[in-house]
Amino acid sequence: MAREHANIRLDMWGDGDWRALSMPAQWLYELLLTHPKTNRAGVCDWRPRRLAAMAAGLSVGDVERMAAELVAGFFIVIDEDTEEVLVRSYVKHDGVLKQPNMAVTMANDWTGVASERLRSVVAFEVQKLKAEHPDLPGWKSARQLETILSFSGVNVKIDPSVDPSVEGESMGRTTTTATSTTTATPLHKEGGAPSAPPIFCERHPVGTDAACRACKVAGVAFERWAASQEEPAPVEHKHVWMPDGSCNTCPVMQEDAA
Repeated sequence: MAREHANIRLDMWGDGDWRALSMPAQWLYELLLTHPKTNRAGVCDWRPRRLAAMAAGLSVGDVERMAAELVAGFFIVIDEDTEEVLVRSYVKHDGVLKQPNMAVTMANDWTGVASERLRSVVAFEVQKLKAEHPDLPGWKSARQLETILSFSGVNVKIDPSVDPSVEGESMGRTTTTATSTTTATPLHKEGGAPSAPPIFCERHPVGTDAACRACKVAGVAFERWAASQEEPAPVEHKHVWMPDGSCNTCPVMQEDAA
């Protein structure tokens, strides 16, 4: 069944992580959430050039910067190889598991996702939802959901799939997965002195000419940190002297300021 609408939760405006996003990043998230090609598993085609055409004045670079911010916040997961993007919490918030028929559609759409990486992330979210809400009507479609419930699920917050040598958290069975090169770097050294996060990822400490999404994510995090460190320039106070020698903008007298 093709989607005719998307569920947008009003309580997301009370979420601190959501409100910490820039307005352009929020726009891209809502675009992916409501995009006609986003399926019931929350997966859409990742074509930055086409997405940029959805609003006037946008460039591919604009879309990629927005996406890097959403990736850093774990709102979306992108597989560049298969050109697919996942709205990570789609299955949880869209309510597909509240209806058995929708649950079947979700499972079928999940099967059609090309990226094994994204299928693993969706599987983790579905398995977590099963553990937290075992009474949802969608679980009645047991046969259709059997594959996704037994699939090796990956928690993207622990395993952003960069370094395959690190063991990550999974649901279903234990797997050897990856850890992020963009794991948050402490912004304060011992003693409380501010310390800048890295500009590039761990694999490219001095940068790279190659396309590296981890470097983009690190760059966005660095820019946001740098902006938070900027101090406003001091404003020079100008006296406005009145005939009696007092200043109209402060309590200083003209004779004292001379």
